[in-house]
Amino acid sequence: METSFLSRRQVLALTASSAVAAALRSGAAMAAAPQNIRGVRIGAQTYSFHDIPNDGGNHADRVVANMKACGLSICELWSGHLEASSYVGRRPSRQDCPKPDVGCEPGKGGSERNGFAWVFSQREGEDLLETRRAIRAFLESKPTQYFEAIRKRFDAAGIQIYSYNPFMDPGAATPQMPTTDAEIDGIFHAAKALGAKAINASITRPYLKRLVPFAEKHQRCV
Repeated sequence: METSFLSRRQVLALTASSAVAAALRSGAAMAAAPQNIRGVRIGAQTYSFHDIPNDGGNHADRVVANMKACGLSICELWSGHLEASSYVGRRPSRQDCPKPDVGCEPGKGGSERNGFAWVFSQREGEDLLETRRAIRAFLESKPTQYFEAIRKRFDAAGIQIYSYNPFMDPGAATPQMPTTDAEIDGIFHAAKALGAKAINASITRPYLKRLVPFAEKHQRCV
């Protein structure tokens, strides 16, 4: 008898896609989905909604719609669906990856670590520099009203933004334009305006130390 094995990445991709697909098929079933299991409140990290583009646009309404379709009322909000970054989602060809929302093989839109690596295609050249300048201006303006408007959409749908997952070091890809303190402050203003209790970010320990005074100032966990 032959035995076949699936990698961890394949298992996670299949599990996630099955759950989301089942959720998106039946609104009635989703409305009845349990949100608490043995005292644990179940929510979503909105990065998981790969059908929503990471293109620098504000897709808050689509995030809300997917949350409602899944029958969930609490989330960690991913900034890729709300604002620009040095990354942009570039879907692979159908020949390489017929179903990118489900996950792709390494080298064909995915990587060994992440079947959705295509979501994080690096901007290049003038596109990168122009986007970086826009990000700096946006964050340094402390865009509280922009994020308060997003929070109102979630509040109206009965969805709590428990934590916020921004691109915490927006200057990482542009050494000539490193992240300023004013940008970091803008990110914390965004989290506060969203009502998020915490910020989740993939950063280095030295950079984490840089965040400490801002976390203390805005009373947000990182």
